Amino acid sequence: MSWKTTGAKATVNRTASLLGNAAAKAKKQAELVSLNTVTLPRLYHAVGKHLLAAEKLPPDLEQHRTLIRQLEARNAAAPGKGVESSGGDFRQGGFAAKAASLARGAAEAAVKAGGDAARTAQIQAEYVSLGKAAVEKYGDKALPSGELEKYQAAVARRDRLVAELSDGESGKPSWALRYVGFAVALVGFLGIVTVGRSLLPGGAVRPPTVTAPQGQPDWLVSSKEDAEADREWRHAKTIDERTARQAVSSGNDLVFSSLRTLTPKVAAILAGARSDLSFPSLPSITPQVAEALATHRGGESRTGIGPLDSLGLQGLRELPDGVASELASHRGELSIGTESRPIARLSDSAAAALGRSQARVLELYVEKISKAGQDALAAYGGDLALPSLVSIDSTALLGRLCKGKRPEVALAVKSLTLHQALCLVDSRKDLRLNKLETVSPEVGEVLSLSRRDVMLLGLKKAPEAALKMLRTNPRVSLP
Repeated sequence: MSWKTTGAKATVNRTASLLGNAAAKAKKQAELVSLNTVTLPRLYHAVGKHLLAAEKLPPDLEQHRTLIRQLEARNAAAPGKGVESSGGDFRQGGFAAKAASLARGAAEAAVKAGGDAARTAQIQAEYVSLGKAAVEKYGDKALPSGELEKYQAAVARRDRLVAELSDGESGKPSWALRYVGFAVALVGFLGIVTVGRSLLPGGAVRPPTVTAPQGQPDWLVSSKEDAEADREWRHAKTIDERTARQAVSSGNDLVFSSLRTLTPKVAAILAGARSDLSFPSLPSITPQVAEALATHRGGESRTGIGPLDSLGLQGLRELPDGVASELASHRGELSIGTESRPIARLSDSAAAALGRSQARVLELYVEKISKAGQDALAAYGGDLALPSLVSIDSTALLGRLCKGKRPEVALAVKSLTLHQALCLVDSRKDLRLNKLETVSPEVGEVLSLSRRDVMLLGLKKAPEAALKMLRTNPRVSLP
């Protein structure tokens, strides 16, 4: 055998070895990309859904709840959206009737796919953000038991891959690894596209977006001066007119996380903002401030998910008649109170004022409303939510909630009558009844017939016959 043949064989063997090593490394890198862009985001999404549904959200993560509920309400109210919206459920398949309905509406869905995809993708991303924030801050405690082992296995595998890939990094990469590196970069890109597709119903592709440095959307990127200006008002307990104008001109969503007092003049300036307004810590306002805030009209979203017309008064501890009367003239989304700190009681006069509200969406976190007040509130013609209501005494109000555009009905009732259960199931909406403590066999049988998710995570006692019926439906969640 000539030296030329021997040298050629050695070169071939060395090349094969390099390619073999490169292929093994590429496989690990592809697996790492999949873990970071598909597996872990799916687990974070499951955590976010669990925390929100189980009402176990810590106060420091409350802003995620507010944003998700706003996005879901906008998605439900979008043109062409019906009550059969999936609400962002990852599970595939479903009942034959639903599949047939989706098939019949395929042509219309194709026309509006871009808008629906953008809205749904943003909701899913916020669930992922919530789950990730909860896990990073609270560790394994934030994880539901069914996801704990999966998460630990995924993290362990990710860390092992990172260590193995780091050990193999030395010196300048060979020509083979350069080609493989290009292939891995392509796999990474496809992985990002894959997770984007997987977070959308039916694998729809998210509409193209313009990215800015560090992968942030261009409307979130601000200069150092803008960031310093933001800090001046975002965390201030009180602001003057100059700072209010500065906040409005920033073009950002206006969330005044620490604001404790507000004057009518400052409120009038803030109402001119072309974005959502949110006051998580503002405990009370005067009728004059309410009158000024009610003129807020917001603007259009740059992502196309709907108008930015939300007025959030999450910090209010009470809702006087005069304030309710003024706020009734707001025409966008109106959110008052929070699920973790609801307003104790709404007077009949305040309920009647809100029943005449012009708001497109009314999200009211109130524990108690008299039957007369509930009857008056039922006259409201927009999209209504009462997640903290502990007793539903008005048939008219229950019917109003069941016929709304929202994808779910959430109540804090401790018991249900048979008529109420029939109305809720007939609404074909997700039911979030996590304060329900007991159900009769008849109510259990009705709830077990729901074709949508039914959350009963607070159920404390129920006849075995009722539990047996509920367990026949995989969409019913029990403690």
